[in-house]
Amino acid sequence: MDLFPTLEEFQRTHGAEDKRRFTALFPHPFLLVDLSFPRSGMSDFATFPGSPEAEKSTEFQASTAGSSSLFVMPVAKSSRNTFHAMVTVGRASNNDLVIPHGSVSKFHAFFRPDPCAERYTIVDAGSSFGTMVNGKEADKGKGSVVESGDTVQFAMLVRATFFSAPDFHDYMHLVKRVEKSRSR
Repeated sequence: MDLFPTLEEFQRTHGAEDKRRFTALFPHPFLLVDLSFPRSGMSDFATFPGSPEAEKSTEFQASTAGSSSLFVMPVAKSSRNTFHAMVTVGRASNNDLVIPHGSVSKFHAFFRPDPCAERYTIVDAGSSFGTMVNGKEADKGKGSVVESGDTVQFAMLVRATFFSAPDFHDYMHLVKRVEKSRSR
C-alpha cells in the first residue's frame, strides 16, 4: 500500500504553485490527516487543532501542526474500488483513502459528492467506532455535510481537517510562513 505524502512532501512538490494552477491541478477537496494521536501529555479533554473548541482560523491550525505526522489525502476516486458514486475511507487497501490505523474499520465511511451544490457529505458506513464532524456523530444513513475547515474524526483516534482546494493552498502557504518565522 502506498502511503499518502506528508504535508512536508506535498509542499515540496506543489507548494510553489499559484492558487489558480493549484486548483486546476487539484479540483477536489483534501483531508489533512493527523496520525500522531494520542499525543503524550495531552488529556482526553485537550483541544485539538480544528476542533470546535479551538480557534477556527487556519493560523491557529498552522501554528500547531507537526508536518511529519500530517498526511495529505485528496478526496478523489482511485482505481482501487468499484463504488463510483462515493470516495471510500477505511483501513483496507481497496478504499480510495486508506488510513492505516487499527481503530479505523476496513470500510469506515465514505464521502458523497454533490456536484450541483459543490459540496460533500460524509456518511459513516457502519464502522465500529463511528465518524464525527466537528464533534458531532455523522448520521449513519443520511450523513453530515462537510465544509472547508471542518474536523472529521474517524474512530476515536484519527483526526483530519477537510479543506477545499483553494483553502488547502492557502493553508500550505500559511504553514510555510509560520515555519519560516519560527526558524528566525
